[in-house]
Amino acid sequence: MRTDSTAALIRTNRIGDVEIQLYNYLRQYFDDRVFIVLANFSGSTIVPDSMAANVIKIDHALLSEIEIPYFDGIAWVCGDIFYYAALHRIGKRFDFFWLVENDVVINFDNPSDFFSGFVTASHDFLAPTLGSRGPDWYWTNAAARWLEVSEVKGCLFPITRMSAQAVQHLALKRSQQFIANRDMLLQSVEGRIPNDEAFCATVLHRDGFLCADMKNFAPEKCFSIETFHSDYPVMPEEARLESRRGRVLHPVRSGEAARWKLNAMQAKAPKLYQARKEFLVKEFGKVLWEEWSGEAMSFKAPREPNEMQSGEVKAVQEHAGVTIHVGFHKTGTTYIQGLLQRNSEKLADFYIVNQRSDNSKRLRAACQKVLAAPSPTPEALHDEVTAALAEIASEAGGKKIIITDEEMFGFIPGRHGYWKLYDKAAEIMRLMQSFFVGKDVKFFAYTRPRMKWLLSVYREAVKNHHLDLDFEQFIVKLDFDENLKDLCETISHGQFLDHFEYSPMEADFDTSFGLGHSFLKFCGIDDDLMQSLEKPNRANESVSSSVSDIFLALNRTGIPGAQLMAAKNMILEGVRLSNRR
Repeated sequence: MRTDSTAALIRTNRIGDVEIQLYNYLRQYFDDRVFIVLANFSGSTIVPDSMAANVIKIDHALLSEIEIPYFDGIAWVCGDIFYYAALHRIGKRFDFFWLVENDVVINFDNPSDFFSGFVTASHDFLAPTLGSRGPDWYWTNAAARWLEVSEVKGCLFPITRMSAQAVQHLALKRSQQFIANRDMLLQSVEGRIPNDEAFCATVLHRDGFLCADMKNFAPEKCFSIETFHSDYPVMPEEARLESRRGRVLHPVRSGEAARWKLNAMQAKAPKLYQARKEFLVKEFGKVLWEEWSGEAMSFKAPREPNEMQSGEVKAVQEHAGVTIHVGFHKTGTTYIQGLLQRNSEKLADFYIVNQRSDNSKRLRAACQKVLAAPSPTPEALHDEVTAALAEIASEAGGKKIIITDEEMFGFIPGRHGYWKLYDKAAEIMRLMQSFFVGKDVKFFAYTRPRMKWLLSVYREAVKNHHLDLDFEQFIVKLDFDENLKDLCETISHGQFLDHFEYSPMEADFDTSFGLGHSFLKFCGIDDDLMQSLEKPNRANESVSSSVSDIFLALNRTGIPGAQLMAAKNMILEGVRLSNRR
């Protein structure tokens, strides 16, 4: 196989220092045959002039050209579209493509030390951990159903190599499957369609293409579970260690992206987590470990009743159970809070702590002190949360308690420069569960498809919190490439909460009651009472794309806050009047 017939592709949704560094590294081996394949559905990513000729943008127009329907989350679930985009734009020039995700570090001084081992491999598909998958694998059911196979194959997708023939074959099969199931793509697709790992491995194996595990051609120990995994993050500084040389590292993460994966790792593989911690503390020191890991999100064990003040014990013993609505922001929380407030008399059997009512103020203030505090959280702030919970339990008088206030669990991203994505939500939830120890404490959250949620959060921050970033800059700044379902799973598994349920918002709209159905059922409200509830007049007012653009322009003018909000309110009133006509 000629090396000049092979191109390297970088899979990304941004172009920053990390992507430029990877681009320059790959050029040492592939020369001008390195291309950044950029998911750019918002259309606002800035491309450096020096790289423009080697950037392939995946947007709605390109998907239309390759007959792949767009759906929310396609660039995350279906990484294979990055191959199809490259084949469509530059395919005639190359026989093979490497696809490398932007959080991969190929930790060889000379990239030839890694890539040269694959020159003689004529395989159509090479991927790490390529092989059969059992029924417990997350993507098995979707792959078996969609692809009508009895044996599902899988792999890891951070770094793969594929022949142009294989890419062309997969593009046709993926397009046919999507077009045949177009209506389903309008809904949440999480877990319902085969992702890139399942689709590529299963289809190519089924249809007779030559496939193999990448480790068969890679240097020894190149793909070690401690430094190459889908869920276990790698500290960027690790690339400097001698013991990490000659390996492919993934996912190399920092900030919140690293911390959520570390929480999941602690839950799924606690021994491996502890070993990694001890290794990294030894190599880099405790301060850097805590800064990277956010380990202060772990907290003390639940207090036993005999450790509590006597008044707290009495309150805990008297209440009948607690249901806590975590949120998240922009998942219908304002509407649900309005629903509960409007029907307070019909729901008199419950003691409701609502963001709109005075009885939430003390607890919200205590929780927000925890949110704003540096890690580890001072014990005194935990005590303030406990005292506020004791007051609520006492006032409830034995009734079932419903708490709904998303502001207790995190600030909306982009508000006043706050970019930590619910980083202490699990800490506060664990505190609440610990206080009501021995009782039925349940947590609930709604989820939404990732890009719909991000866009809604972004417009809210532009509307009410004077955010002056465009949407693409907002996504890069937030650095959240998971989805709300993953966030919920990490919180649940990482912090050992007894009962945490989450449900897609969209599922409620398929019921006769509409939004709030899943939460009210979770609270124990029966169908007859639910159907008698009066609906609130209006949920939190969202703005259109055009109005959001106007607000963004106003935010960038430097107008003082009061004048800025006055101008926005005038625009909103004009929109309301126009909608009434």
